[in-house]
Amino acid sequence: MIVLLRATNRISKLGKKLILLLVTFSSAITLVITAIQLFMDYRVQRDQVETLLERMSILFPPIAAQVWSFDDAQIQLSLDSLAHLPNIERVTVTATDHGARWTAQSGHSKRQIVHVYPLIYKVKGDDRQIATMEIAAGLDEVYGTLVWQGGTILFSNSIKTFCVVIFIYWVFRHLVTVRIEELDRRVQGLVPHLSNDHQMTPVGLDDRPAHGDELDAVRWAFDDMADRLKLLVLDLNARNQQLAAENRQRVRVEMELRETVDKLSRAMVEIERFAYVAAHDLKEPIRSIISFSQMLDKGYAAQLGDEGRELLGFLIQGARHMSSLITDLLDYGACERRRMAVGPADCNRIVAEIVAGLAALIEQKHAEIVVESLPVLEADPGQLHQLFHNLLANALKFSRDDRPPRVTVSAERVEDGWLLRVADNGIGIDPQYRDYIFEVFRRLHTRDTFPGTGIGLSICKRVVENHGGRIWLENGNTDGATFCILLP
Repeated sequence: MIVLLRATNRISKLGKKLILLLVTFSSAITLVITAIQLFMDYRVQRDQVETLLERMSILFPPIAAQVWSFDDAQIQLSLDSLAHLPNIERVTVTATDHGARWTAQSGHSKRQIVHVYPLIYKVKGDDRQIATMEIAAGLDEVYGTLVWQGGTILFSNSIKTFCVVIFIYWVFRHLVTVRIEELDRRVQGLVPHLSNDHQMTPVGLDDRPAHGDELDAVRWAFDDMADRLKLLVLDLNARNQQLAAENRQRVRVEMELRETVDKLSRAMVEIERFAYVAAHDLKEPIRSIISFSQMLDKGYAAQLGDEGRELLGFLIQGARHMSSLITDLLDYGACERRRMAVGPADCNRIVAEIVAGLAALIEQKHAEIVVESLPVLEADPGQLHQLFHNLLANALKFSRDDRPPRVTVSAERVEDGWLLRVADNGIGIDPQYRDYIFEVFRRLHTRDTFPGTGIGLSICKRVVENHGGRIWLENGNTDGATFCILLP
C-alpha cells in the first residue's frame, strides 16, 4: 500500500505513519479475532465428532451379539458400515477371550480422536464384556475447513482494511495533512520576517529535522518561531529601555531648549523694543539735521557759496536716505513681528488702492497700469498691500527713458493655488542676480542712478513666505522683468 502511494508521489510522512499504525492495529485485531473464531469453530466441530461417537453406542449390542456368535462376515459388514460414517476412519473390534480382531478402515488422518468402548453381552442373565471396540475419528478435514475459513477471513479483512486505510488516509490527507503543510509553509514564511530587522538565531534548537513528519516540521517551526519571538521580545525590551532613556534625555533637552527659546524670545522682544525706540529716537535728530540744513541753505546761501551749498545738499540727501533706511528697516522687522490677520483679501481692491496712491508718479511717468481679474485670497490684506505696493513702485522706478512704463498685474489658477504675475517693460534684471535681489540691502544700481535702500524685495519675499508661498523672478532681461508669486 505504501509502495503504491509512494509510486504516485502522493504519500506524506505523516500519512505513512498513519497507514503503518492502521495496518498494524487492524492486522493484530484481525488475527486475534480470527484465532478466537477458528478456535471456537474447532471446538464446535470437535464436539460434533465427539457427539457422533457417543451416539454410535446404539450399534454396540448388535455387534456384540455378532462377536458372541463369531459371525465374521456379519461383523466385518457392520464395521465397514461404521467406517464409512462421516469423520469415522477406523473401527477395530478385539475379542477378549480368544483375541480375535476385526478391522475396517476408510482413511488415515494425522490428527484423530480415538475412543475405546467395551462390548457387553448377557450370558446367563449376567452382563459380560466379550470384546472392546476402538473407534478413530479423523480431524484433518476439520483442520482443512478451518484453514480455508481462516484464509478467507484474513483475505476479506485485508481487502476491507486496505479500503478503510485508503479512505481514512484520503480524509486525513485533505482534512489534516494539507492544512498542516500549509501551516508549516506559513510559519516558515513568517520566521524570516522575525529576523530580517534583527540579527538573531534561535537558541536551544537543533537544525530542522530531516526525517520528521509534517507535525514534527510544524513543531520545529513553532519552537523556532517561539525562540525568535523571545529574542525579539528581549530585543524590544532593550530597545524600549533605550528609547525610554533617550526620551528622558530628549525631554530634558526640550525643557532646556524651551527655556533657551523663552530667554531668546524675551531677548528678541527687548531687542525689538530697543530697535523701535532707537529708530524713532534716531529719526528725531535726522529730522533736525534736515531742518537746520534747509534753514542754512535758505538763510546763508550767499555766505556758503556754491561749494558749501553742494556739500549742504549732500548732507540733506544723506540724512533723508538714513531716514528712509530706518523706516524700511522698521517695515521689514514688522513683517516678522506683526501677527497676521488672515481673512478674505480682495486683490482687485488692494491693487486699485495702490494705483490710486501712486497716481502722481504714474501721471508723471505717463505709465500704463493693466490690472486683469484678480482673486479673493485668504491672506493678510495689510501684508498683501505692502507686497503689491513694493512691486508696482519698483516697476515704475526702474523704467526706461525711451518709452513710458507699462505694468501688467495678472493671476492664474494652478494646482497648488494662485499664481500672481507682475510684469513690466523696464530696464530688466540680469538672470544671474535672480536670487541676489531678494537679499537685504542688495542693490544693482547706485543711489545716484536709482534711489532706494535695497529692502523692498526682501520685504516682498518675507510677506510671501509668511503666507506659505514663494516668489521668484520668471523673466529678467533688458526688455523688462516679471515677478511670480505662488500663494496657496
